Amino acid sequence: MKFKYQSPNPHLYKKLLSCYERCLKNKRHLKKTRFHLHHEFMINQLAIEIYNNTYFPVKSSIFVVLNPKPREVIASDLRDRIVHHYIYEYMEKYWERRFIPNSYACRPGKGPLKATLDLQNFIRAHKRGSRGRDLWYLKVDVRSFFSGIDKNILFKLI
Repeated sequence: MKFKYQSPNPHLYKKLLSCYERCLKNKRHLKKTRFHLHHEFMINQLAIEIYNNTYFPVKSSIFVVLNPKPREVIASDLRDRIVHHYIYEYMEKYWERRFIPNSYACRPGKGPLKATLDLQNFIRAHKRGSRGRDLWYLKVDVRSFFSGIDKNILFKLI
């Protein structure tokens, strides 16, 4: 594979390029920003910054979405999202081994549909042995969970 720009680490450049492509996946409306129009150059610059330990994330944009319910959204800059994908790909195997099987949020092969199907199977399997007693389940969504995490404690744990 021949590249237009000379990267100090071609492997890192290729990884970041694939992360860029994953960032664009399932994006219907894409604004043609300077980054998209010159993505090879921009990703090469990002690879150089990471390689030289000079990369710093930029400020995220914050806005409110009203539908289906009001919530604050913090959106990272595209180049930071590429780095997020890169870190996620690196750390996924480590973290995936530590999650319980019944955690469904933001995990490959999981999600709301998988959670619903697993719950239905669990109820069917345990209904037989319940002798007519009611079965209960708990769906939890903790309000403002992520914004309430103490970052100092999180960094110490990581």
